[in-house]
Amino acid sequence: MSISPIMSLFREFEVKYRQAGDMAFEEEIATGLLDECSRLEKQITASPVTSAQDLAAKIIVETRYGDFLLSDPGEGGVYDEALALLADHQHPDAKLIELGQQFDAAKNEARTLEAELKRCRAIFEKACKEEGIPEDYTGFKASEAISRRTGNARAGRAFNKAHSKATKFMRAIHRAKASTLEGYAIKVAAIVFDQSDFEVSDPVPSDVAERELYRLARDMAKTVKAKGARP
Repeated sequence: MSISPIMSLFREFEVKYRQAGDMAFEEEIATGLLDECSRLEKQITASPVTSAQDLAAKIIVETRYGDFLLSDPGEGGVYDEALALLADHQHPDAKLIELGQQFDAAKNEARTLEAELKRCRAIFEKACKEEGIPEDYTGFKASEAISRRTGNARAGRAFNKAHSKATKFMRAIHRAKASTLEGYAIKVAAIVFDQSDFEVSDPVPSDVAERELYRLARDMAKTVKAKGARP
């Protein structure tokens, strides 16, 4: 198994650092060994991390086995490199994925409330029929009273609130830019919202959804072309 450049330098560092400690009473020799350790530290600091082992070696060298603190952020030490590593591993569409998770949670909440609304609506419609309430505006007041009594009005308000919350996330997803397959999948789910998710009286019109899908397909093509053009 090959050893990384950092680990090769670290093995040399740990030997010299241990020898310097053993020769505490030979000041001149110990000083020379510590100078060698400083030289090795500069080389280790300048080398890129390729594994968790490399990062651990850098921490040990910079802190001298925990005797000193890490350099402050912005000083170019291992702390800054650790932050950079974390940033490099962040998903390109992290914000869009977070919106997608919130969108799914809001839809699940609305879906549960929609089932309750359907149950209450069936009871409401049966009660209106049994009491001979006309379906036109003349029976409005009477039907409103029945709607409250059967829980239909309450269930409708609860569903509308949850549906509005999901709609808010849908619009935020529309505004966000995607650059990966995961991001585009989330945007597709937002576009077809109401076309297949819920039975609402005023869904997103089909022609609007079709135009949005066309724009999304165009953006996806641009993304693929741009990535294909990279060396």
